[in-house]
Amino acid sequence: MAENGKAGLYWDGRRKFRGNRQRLFDQARQAVHPDKGTRYPCSLQNILSYRRRPEKSYKNPWSNEVATNKLVNFLNEPIKEGSKERAALYRLADGMQLEKWGPDLIIKAFDDLDLVFFRGVLATRTQISWMTTREIRAKGLTSSVFGFTEPLGHGRAHIVLNSTIIFLEDPNPFAQMWSTMLHEMVHAYFDALCDSTYPSRTDAAMGKEWLDGHGHCFRKVITAVDKRYHKYFHMYASTLAEGLNLDRCGVRGRWQ
Repeated sequence: MAENGKAGLYWDGRRKFRGNRQRLFDQARQAVHPDKGTRYPCSLQNILSYRRRPEKSYKNPWSNEVATNKLVNFLNEPIKEGSKERAALYRLADGMQLEKWGPDLIIKAFDDLDLVFFRGVLATRTQISWMTTREIRAKGLTSSVFGFTEPLGHGRAHIVLNSTIIFLEDPNPFAQMWSTMLHEMVHAYFDALCDSTYPSRTDAAMGKEWLDGHGHCFRKVITAVDKRYHKYFHMYASTLAEGLNLDRCGVRGRWQ
């Protein structure tokens, strides 16, 4: 496997999208099944777990700083050959090269994204949904968001992706689907492990402008996620290098 991604093994997120946008939008409302739709290895048990609200998880939450440092250290380590993270990386590499894919791919691949980027802590703590712009607006959020993460309390989170914007409006739906999911998984990571009703020390000093959930700890983590993601797939979970437009992620009104 080419570590620098230059041998053409991994899908290049910069390629031009060619596909039926309306079909993708319509498919986002369909139930996910392991033996139907996009071919990606996953279990029915995992898919069913993402549909329902997870059970309460933690008893002793970490601080945002501790959670950040643990994940950044993990992301800065090389992925060892023969590890479960390496096997997940191979599956993601295959998924990135699929010519025939649908919105179910990002749900089927969630476990592998979790293993490669988030230490495997999110799979049993996260609910995942596709919603339209109209449905998101009904929840009181701006209609222009790619997605948002709803904290459910007790170490749980609900990730929502916007099928209207990603499939009908974005110039590269495939790349945007993956990037948005990884971005929201960063939020879910803090929801899973931290008491996010309290700010990190750095964010508290920065002031109220950090109340949207994109504070110091979030930026430190997503920078490390970006580094690993770009290394293997030539894509980013944000555009921090070019100036992140945080308005495209649902405002959470909480510290991170």
